[in-house]
Amino acid sequence: MPTLRPSRPQDAERVIDLWRRAVDATHGFLDAGDRQAIEADVRACLPQAPLVLAVDAQDVPLAFMWIAEGHLEALFVDPDHHGRGLGRRLLKHALRGHPRLSTDVNAQNPQARAFYARMGFEETGRSPVDGQGRPYPLVHLRHAPAPRADAAGDGAGDDGRREADVRWMRHALALAERAQREFDEIPVGAVLVAADGQVLGEGWNLNIAQHDPSAHAEIVALREAGARRGNHRLSGCTLYVTLEPCAMCAMALVHARVARVVYAASDPKTGACGSVFDLLGDPRHNHRVAIDGGLLAQEAGLRLRNYFRAKRGRPLLPDGA
Repeated sequence: MPTLRPSRPQDAERVIDLWRRAVDATHGFLDAGDRQAIEADVRACLPQAPLVLAVDAQDVPLAFMWIAEGHLEALFVDPDHHGRGLGRRLLKHALRGHPRLSTDVNAQNPQARAFYARMGFEETGRSPVDGQGRPYPLVHLRHAPAPRADAAGDGAGDDGRREADVRWMRHALALAERAQREFDEIPVGAVLVAADGQVLGEGWNLNIAQHDPSAHAEIVALREAGARRGNHRLSGCTLYVTLEPCAMCAMALVHARVARVVYAASDPKTGACGSVFDLLGDPRHNHRVAIDGGLLAQEAGLRLRNYFRAKRGRPLLPDGA
């Protein structure tokens, strides 16, 4: 798991390179001249800024943030590591010391706006230009702390929820293994768990076996849960799934009023929880689904990669690859 640490002078070039790739992936609205001017500003200030980095086991920066006087000046994640919860982890770290943290985001960046909305930030105002007077309108945000769940009687706390999340994701991974072993389907598994810990529905990909393009693991689990509950609304439930939901499954979760989705591997081609689309966090919905991504991602991703490598006659990757 990535660790958090303060930045050091020798991190400067890697952090700037991370910033450059993150901006290229998310800020397509910048014109070339402004992009160069902004990079010059970044090169001048970031090496001296007191950053917090998320680094991997080889101490390579995967994400960083910069806070000054209770204001989040920057938060960027390596685009190769989107959907793994790095931004969420950094922001939660920041909020422990700054519960009323403020920040500004570009109005043309809907993914960033949706991310901060999920994290409890509220709009406090707008500006027609950015801080340097360039024609990029800003949305001003401030965090509005929510009541603690365990203060309302949950009692489990973060450690208890993490333990439960890992247990249920292991169950979803076992379902994914059945999809491949018994049906030769793409190994994706899903399980829907009620607030009291009862399994309401579970399943795995059955597109091929059932000749049904909608039979993704999430849909199979939702159908079973709806039938069991006798209701198309599945309020208060958490869905655990081994691959980031696609647009179809994400909207099914919204319509079902599922409270939370926890996924393992991100999907850089069709993921709808932030990797390609951000349907669950879209502020236009009248229901928001909380998202936690990246749990047991390496294990789930390896299973998926090896499935497709076997189909193409390529050697399988070893554990940990």
